[in-house]
Amino acid sequence: MSKINSILPPNYSISFSLSLIGVVLIFILLEPKVSSMLFPWRREVILQNFESLTKSSRQIDPQEFWKFREFYSPGSFIVEKKGLTDPELSTVKNIFILHGNYLPVEIFSSNKIKSIESLVDSEKLTNFIPKPNDKILLNSPSQIMYESGNYLFIEFIMPVSQMQKADGFFDYTGDDKDMLKGKFWFSVNRIQQN
Repeated sequence: MSKINSILPPNYSISFSLSLIGVVLIFILLEPKVSSMLFPWRREVILQNFESLTKSSRQIDPQEFWKFREFYSPGSFIVEKKGLTDPELSTVKNIFILHGNYLPVEIFSSNKIKSIESLVDSEKLTNFIPKPNDKILLNSPSQIMYESGNYLFIEFIMPVSQMQKADGFFDYTGDDKDMLKGKFWFSVNRIQQN
């Protein structure tokens, strides 16, 4: 070991340690999933950017929504293509007022976001959720974004072709093609702000 130390410059271990600390700090600051968990201000910037993009385009972009949800508050999915069961749904079902005929296939859950992704036969949002009386930020027959208390709600119905741009849990051209035929992607999301 002393031979190795004699070959290296005297300040090598200090330089290496400082470099390693620098790389770790840069990773923490630049990696969105990590920075949003450690710094609440970073999460606020992610939310403001998504809201601004959605308001300016007057629609929810499926890829931007998926990215927002994952970076704002990283979480986990429960996926069951044939439909989730009541025990699986119990963690999020009491958050949302849903009615109509829908097949819940995915749950996203984190400490700040709760979501249910479903397949439905209609593209009219009011067939599945009541119209809110809160501060509406975006409103169309198939998309709504509104604030209620400390929460932002994002609810939308899109064609499966839009779902395909963001959701990689389905085999859109193979095994799941028949199951998805004639269906729409229905997503309800509650985001805790701050």
